[in-house]
Amino acid sequence: MDNVLAWLSNYAMDHGIGIIFDKNLPPDAPSDSWEFPPMAIINTNWHNKNELPFITAHEICHVLYGSAEYFHLARRGVESGESDANLGAIKLLLQCARETDMHFDTYYQFANAFCIPKKHYYLIDTYLAVK
Repeated sequence: MDNVLAWLSNYAMDHGIGIIFDKNLPPDAPSDSWEFPPMAIINTNWHNKNELPFITAHEICHVLYGSAEYFHLARRGVESGESDANLGAIKLLLQCARETDMHFDTYYQFANAFCIPKKHYYLIDTYLAVK
């Protein structure tokens, strides 16, 4: 997992996005992202540490797509930024896997390796079907 987080950190920095890994947050505090300044704050004390690569990729994509701070809006009923960030995170993790020679026989193996929530599997299937 550390090599994936390092790859994601380098990707973010290459795209002008700062990353703060904060281990002092409560285990149930969500990670967050901001457009100005462009940064992602990742809760490394998250209750399921295996989800950190997906969470990190998700927050990076919020900044890349200009939908940072959507967590707060999603809680008010605005969801499109979340879906875009989820799909972007999947694309980013696929790129990471390719560039670091990680190979998976099925997309379920890929999803399990990166702890992508099952509710987002349809995004993997849809993305790979159009490629």
